[in-house]
Amino acid sequence: MDKNKKPEKVSGEIRLADFSSGLLRNRVAGSVAGAQREHAALMQAQRKFQIAHYGRTPAKIEELAGSIECPSIDMSASQEEKKCSFITLSSDPVYVAYHDEEWGVPVHDDRMLFELLVLTGAQVGMDWTTILKKRNEFRVAFAEFDAESVSKFTEKQMVSISVELKLDLGRVRGISLSTLKQN
Repeated sequence: MDKNKKPEKVSGEIRLADFSSGLLRNRVAGSVAGAQREHAALMQAQRKFQIAHYGRTPAKIEELAGSIECPSIDMSASQEEKKCSFITLSSDPVYVAYHDEEWGVPVHDDRMLFELLVLTGAQVGMDWTTILKKRNEFRVAFAEFDAESVSKFTEKQMVSISVELKLDLGRVRGISLSTLKQN
């Protein structure tokens, strides 16, 4: 496709024969700005859709994606193009999944925020991939990240978590104490 092709005159209207975006093909020449606004609104709707469906499986998102009609834009393809340079073919699949589905997505759920707080605190001295691989162990150890339950942990439970997850006991105590301040 030649992006520099000149507009053609067709029965009194000037139409663009080719434009770089499939959305803008065969539009009236004066409506290019309108088509660009339409495209921007569509992209914003897709971002809102992805944020609203945070935590759902990719298959479920694709199933629901039919509600946003856009025949020329493939949502999965646009995600592929936006991967960061540090995600390579040799990157751990757990880390890639976290990057693609969770990283950078706004979180408003208290449990999820508490989970991120615990995991981020535990990361000190370890790499993030290791923490992500142990995520289910953390979930079990910290009572499904229920802050009220964690605030009631006994010293024995905190020592047990410290040994199981190879975390500093002070860090586990700090997590438990921080939940007391919230409740």
